[in-house]
Amino acid sequence: MTLEKNIRDLQELNLDILSQLRDDCVAIFSNIENRSGVVNSTISKLFHYLSCRCQAVSLLVGYEYSWDAEIILRSFYETGVKILLICITPDADKETLMTEYWDISSINENRRTSRKASIAEKVFDENTVARKIFEHLQDEQAFPTDTNLSKSERKKIEKKWSFTEIVESIKRTKFDGIELSEISSLLHIYGVASHLAHCDHIALNLVEDRSLRPEGELKILEISHTSRILIDQVSIYYLCALAIHLNFAIEFKDKKQIEAKIRYLFEISKKINSEFEKSQQDFYGYWKKK
Repeated sequence: MTLEKNIRDLQELNLDILSQLRDDCVAIFSNIENRSGVVNSTISKLFHYLSCRCQAVSLLVGYEYSWDAEIILRSFYETGVKILLICITPDADKETLMTEYWDISSINENRRTSRKASIAEKVFDENTVARKIFEHLQDEQAFPTDTNLSKSERKKIEKKWSFTEIVESIKRTKFDGIELSEISSLLHIYGVASHLAHCDHIALNLVEDRSLRPEGELKILEISHTSRILIDQVSIYYLCALAIHLNFAIEFKDKKQIEAKIRYLFEISKKINSEFEKSQQDFYGYWKKK
């Protein structure tokens, strides 16, 4: 019963913190000057996207669809690190960053879309709306594919905006006294989420593992899994909210109150993890002896 109460308390506090952080940031975007500027509007759109993914994860976790939540978390992580990258980049370099994000990345994607559309259009009869849609996707005026950058330069920029490269870039950063070096730990769980999204053999092994666990151990594992998801949500969301406040040079008035709630959140999670670790000692102790 204690574990069930802990996870309920964790869920309630998680939603409380996320709601408070969301409202603070929405207020910032509502009041800033030059709201339509490319940097400001991009951060605003990314935060809205982050919040929607966060809400979807909460909904899935509430209905105990933890694997599905992990798949959505993959997008949540990607959005979060993009916000961090843009916010911590010096103002003098932000314009170049936006050109890469909106223009060069768009051209790279237009090229791929055009190739795929040229194949898909052949499935449909001429003069059908479906055929016209795929023909339109190959229209150079609507979706330009030409650029003065070489293929290697385009690939370099594409790689720069990959999840792994962004994490590698921001993990060397420190802002507001927070070291971001530990953010590289996301690479593992991002990889797990990718396996689940692609349904490869590792995804099936993860699902199979659950079916082989004894009932009591399975319950502890599932609660611990939910706990980790809830902690990830708050951790990334808080970092993004903090970065947004710093980016716009706006005082984070509720910072101390929110950090106190986050500390308590981690205390509850620690209790859950302690029970999970106890349940796994015999298994991992056996393999250590081997």
